[in-house]
Amino acid sequence: MRYTSTLAVFFLLASGAHAQSTCPPLQTPTPDPAKLVFSPGQEMELGEIVRQQQESDFLVIEDEQVTGYLQRIGDRVARHLPDIGLRYQFLLYDKPEIQAFSMPGGRVYVSRKMVSFLRNDDELAGLLGHELGHLAARQHALDLSRYFRDVLGIKTLSADEDLFGL
Repeated sequence: MRYTSTLAVFFLLASGAHAQSTCPPLQTPTPDPAKLVFSPGQEMELGEIVRQQQESDFLVIEDEQVTGYLQRIGDRVARHLPDIGLRYQFLLYDKPEIQAFSMPGGRVYVSRKMVSFLRNDDELAGLLGHELGHLAARQHALDLSRYFRDVLGIKTLSADEDLFGL
């Protein structure tokens, strides 16, 4: 019993000291520039192309009173990310699935059913933080760059290249 009490006091003191320390700034892994074909601006263009194709499969809810909550929580989480040149958008869609995903260029989609499934702001912030992590690491841009190199044979693009014209 004495051992358990001592251990409990140790964890209580240790957690108190840890809780008062500040978190270090987030360090996003910087992708190898040689592996990226796209600039952040081109990634947003590419995201627009993908958006046009994907949004034909579901209804995006564009009512500010309904989507404002999602945008506010998303903006709060995104403030803690380093600036990588993307503009983040948080979109609510209506499809009977518990799902969230991100797309190239900074879009994060959350199903209406997922939002109703989550119990509080913290859970939504955690979900959005996960999706923002994919975007901040430029995971989609890296994947698409690999496809452009391997499938299309495109190794580089100039920074002002228009992707809609490819």
